[in-house]
Amino acid sequence: FFNLEPNNLVLTALKKSEDDDQVVVRFYEAEGQECEAQLRFPKPVAHSQRTSLIEGDEESQQVDTDGSLRFKVKPWEIVTLKLGF
Repeated sequence: FFNLEPNNLVLTALKKSEDDDQVVVRFYEAEGQECEAQLRFPKPVAHSQRTSLIEGDEESQQVDTDGSLRFKVKPWEIVTLKLGF
């Protein structure tokens, strides 16, 4: 369905948002190493927003021109994204 890299990022949730028709993706960094997350979907992402664990909006996440996402993840960090296609 989609690609999450590198291997030290562990997917914990992929679901429909509680409040709208967007998709929520949650993962964490499992090896204590900063890395660059790369997410690719079959359909280009139109917009992305980092959210809290309870899906409260926090900040916009830049989407690459090809509709994929690429950003830094801190050691042990939990990342929750709300995505629109």
